[in-house]
Amino acid sequence: HAGEGFAAVPSEWALAALATAGERAGDRAGVVRAVVGVAEAAKSKEARGAWLIRAADLAANDEEGARQRVDVLLRGSVASPDKATLQRLGEAVGSLLTVAPLERDALSLRVGNATRMLTARIEGPDGARVAIELARVALASFADAEGGAHALDRALGADADVDEYAELAPYVELLAK
Repeated sequence: HAGEGFAAVPSEWALAALATAGERAGDRAGVVRAVVGVAEAAKSKEARGAWLIRAADLAANDEEGARQRVDVLLRGSVASPDKATLQRLGEAVGSLLTVAPLERDALSLRVGNATRMLTARIEGPDGARVAIELARVALASFADAEGGAHALDRALGADADVDEYAELAPYVELLAK
């Protein structure tokens, strides 16, 4: 019932009540699903992205929660791409790969698809920052030089003069291969 109440009138207060009820019932996955439902009904991309980030924060700290967190952050990244969300996605991918290393290939494919979709429409300094972060995720999480180079190329096309390129310095050798 808490999920239905939250969906009817989504607010920070209702979210807190839902999270408490979900924690007590041992159903954090259900809480995440309810928040994702609200996100999908949101009218703006920004609101959708914000609700998806809240949903990711509520995912459990187990393998199922790690999968759910990655899934929700991928959706959030597509809905409202920004550097902070993509950094969280990179952290979530790393956590999932720690507990479920056999997910590597499927996860690499999903992140690669999201990267190609997101970098196809970037422009300006903010777009370059998004592409740089996507390159970092590809390189750090999967040692994906091809995916990292693609995102880097798109970043350079969007704006070649942002400071965040320096964040890719640890991956120069991988990119050079």
